Amino acid sequence: MERDLLDGALRPACWGGVAIGGALYALGSRSVAAGFLAGTAWNLTSLLLLRAITRAWAREEGRRALWLLLGKLLILYPIGIALACSRRLSLIGLLAGFTWVFAPLVGQAIWSATRPTGRPVAGARHG
Repeated sequence: MERDLLDGALRPACWGGVAIGGALYALGSRSVAAGFLAGTAWNLTSLLLLRAITRAWAREEGRRALWLLLGKLLILYPIGIALACSRRLSLIGLLAGFTWVFAPLVGQAIWSATRPTGRPVAGARHG
């Protein structure tokens, strides 16, 4: 299976989120730590489902793509609303955890764009 941009960013996002959540917990911010971890988990799940939907759609597995989309809309989004409305979780922590996932994703995109690929540039003169 070919690795893509999302594969390279999910593992650092997951482990970084766990480390940041643990640090917040150690500092005594339990509701912020729980919110951060919940936001990170929710966004990672959302991205994984989005990737599964697009892959199923690209492979012309329409029925599977539809079921995944319905699961995302009917299960994941209400969970997100319940997390946001929870009085036990810090909303700032939840939003920070949700946003955190994009930092490794943007970093991976920049790294991939600046790394030489070994392919010749179109229009480049050799010799």
